[in-house]
Amino acid sequence: MEDKKLLMNTYTDRVFNPLEMVPDNVTIEDIAHALSMICRGNGHLRFFYSVGLHSINCAQEAIARGYQTGTVLACLLHDATEAYIADLIRPVKNQLPEYEVIENNLFEVIKEKFFLQHLEEKEWTKVWAIDHEMLSNELPVILTDEPIMEKAPLLSSPILEERSMRAVELEFLKLFTELFETYQKDVKNLKRAQQKRILEEMTPGKRRAEERRVVEWLKGMPQWIEAKTIAVTMPMRIEFQLDLVVQEARSAGKKVFAPVTMPDKTLVFVEWNEQTTFKRTSYGALEPVIDSAHPLFEAKDLDLVIVPGLLYSTKGDRIGFGGGYYDRTLQKVDDYRILSLAYTTQVTPVVDWPVFETDIHIPTIITSEGVVRDV
Repeated sequence: MEDKKLLMNTYTDRVFNPLEMVPDNVTIEDIAHALSMICRGNGHLRFFYSVGLHSINCAQEAIARGYQTGTVLACLLHDATEAYIADLIRPVKNQLPEYEVIENNLFEVIKEKFFLQHLEEKEWTKVWAIDHEMLSNELPVILTDEPIMEKAPLLSSPILEERSMRAVELEFLKLFTELFETYQKDVKNLKRAQQKRILEEMTPGKRRAEERRVVEWLKGMPQWIEAKTIAVTMPMRIEFQLDLVVQEARSAGKKVFAPVTMPDKTLVFVEWNEQTTFKRTSYGALEPVIDSAHPLFEAKDLDLVIVPGLLYSTKGDRIGFGGGYYDRTLQKVDDYRILSLAYTTQVTPVVDWPVFETDIHIPTIITSEGVVRDV
């Protein structure tokens, strides 16, 4: 059992060693509550002015300057370490290099929790500039009339007056919620763009070599062997190509189905045979034309559904193309009948993107190196 002297308790009843924190230890509720109750300047001010209010003021200044959502969020959270290890006044901190190591390590954990590790260095430069410039405006009001530093011009009108702790806590949480909802989408779009560039750089030869090996692995899977009906996609150029899969399926006497997008942003499937004709969707993908000769099937009616994607984790997390069609369509399909085929560059052990409750998990992912995750 861990020595209780090494543990801290937080506002939300979490207990952990602050020197060994992991992202799951971090909550925005703890941060907002603690920062709203911690006074700037070690308390040596004319009135109570919290770290939380300072953080809100910095975020509002970033908004006034038109900075991207991630930069605004970083401004709001730039002092978040103080919620777990109270800050030290500069003359003391400068004499304690070990403290700065602890502080920096903790800040990396907080950045990982809220996906701020994706911000470029130039954006962090903006954050620290606003922090410094906000201080130059705060000092004459909250501390002293003596000119300590030159007052920097601001585009916003910061709140430089005493506010109740509860009011600041609620405002902090409200602003965070608004920012984080948008930023999570930005992170996913960033990961999509990065992965598309990686896929664009794959040579045709490497692609084909991996596709052939994946098909060999697939043919040995019980889901494949047992399936009589298989749903595939009509992949875009950069996606994992399925023509070899379709050939193998037909050679084995299996029926192949292709997806059709519906107005409610779900998918249905029609058999892909000699009579099937295709049209180009608004996304640029091909899909079958619905006609009386091709009845519609739901995913749950098929034996195996091969799900496309851009990026996967070894735990089965997936980033698709952003439409959410498969997330909605596969909610009621059992795991055994769902799998994805991927290039090795599409699978990572690190989940550095938001995962929502509505995101489907892929129980089986096959690459040229074998089955990454299986039911």
